[in-house]
Amino acid sequence: MNSMSTTKKALSLVVITAIILLLGFVNPLVFTPINMEWYGSLNKSLLTPPSFLFASVWLFLYIVQAIAIWIIYISEEMELRTKAINLFVTQMGLNVIWSYLFFEMKNVGYSLIDIIIMDILVVICIILCWKINKLASILLFPYICWLSLATYLNFYIFINN
Repeated sequence: MNSMSTTKKALSLVVITAIILLLGFVNPLVFTPINMEWYGSLNKSLLTPPSFLFASVWLFLYIVQAIAIWIIYISEEMELRTKAINLFVTQMGLNVIWSYLFFEMKNVGYSLIDIIIMDILVVICIILCWKINKLASILLFPYICWLSLATYLNFYIFINN
C-alpha cells in the first residue's frame, strides 16, 4: 500500500503539473515571438497544423504528461520509477532546448537531432511506464504521436529549406 497521504499526492500532482506547464509555455514565449517571421518564411509540409492549434494541443499534452508522470511518481516501484522519471525529465529538457535550437538559433539540423533523441527517450519512457502502470504509459501515447509529427515536420523543413 502506498504510504503517501492523499494530501501529499494531490500537492505533488499540482506541483508536477505547474512545473511542466511552466517549462512548456514559458519556453515558447521566450523564443517563438522573436522568430515567427522566419518560421513563416520556411517551406513547410502540407501536414503542418495551423498555428492556432499548437497552443491548445500542447496544453492538452502537457497536462496529460503531468498526470502520467505523477502516476509514476506516486507508484511504489522504486527502481523503474526513478529511471522513468529521469528519462522524462531529460526529454523535457530536450523539449526546451529544441525551441531554442529551432526558433532562436534557426538551426533545423541540430533541432532535428534533438527531437530524434527526444523521440527515443519518450519511447523508452513509455516502455518503462508500461511496466509500472499501464495507464501512465497509455497517457503518453498522444505525446509520442504529436512528437512524431513534429519530428517529421522538422525533417521536412531540414530537407526543403
